[in-house]
Amino acid sequence: MVRIKCWDGRELDRECRYIDEYHVEVGKVWDNLYHICQFAEMMERNGNSVIPLRNSLPLVCYGKVPEKRAIVMFERGFDGYRSAYFATKGRTSQKLVDELNSQMGVSKAQAAAMLAGAMRGWATPPPTRRTTMSRAGPSRPAAMTGVMPGEGRTHRQSPV
Repeated sequence: MVRIKCWDGRELDRECRYIDEYHVEVGKVWDNLYHICQFAEMMERNGNSVIPLRNSLPLVCYGKVPEKRAIVMFERGFDGYRSAYFATKGRTSQKLVDELNSQMGVSKAQAAAMLAGAMRGWATPPPTRRTTMSRAGPSRPAAMTGVMPGEGRTHRQSPV
């Protein structure tokens, strides 16, 4: 699914189907097959923008934002959040958020992605965790040691 934000303020939700790495089908009419560049140019020419709606995300979930201590509600595809009023009844607000999301089948990863989409924009990919070991590899040996092959000290065998 994608949301097309039109120049006049309308928002159109359309099914979007991957065809191959260069083509996409948008909507359900007979002439809806586009080359990805053709579709992007058409949207830009008409003053529209396109936001992907991730199907793996729930329509709604609860969370907390750093600047607010209260529980808020995020809606998939919409920027920002709405206040959600709940009595915590002796629980921490984060525990209540986790319980509410769990009851709706929303995982912590989905809730984090919803927070990222609502606060940073739905077209921005969510951040990924990267470790030093995941960045190091045959193509980037300096990522782990800081020394490129052939640089630095030479290693000599000690006499035995």
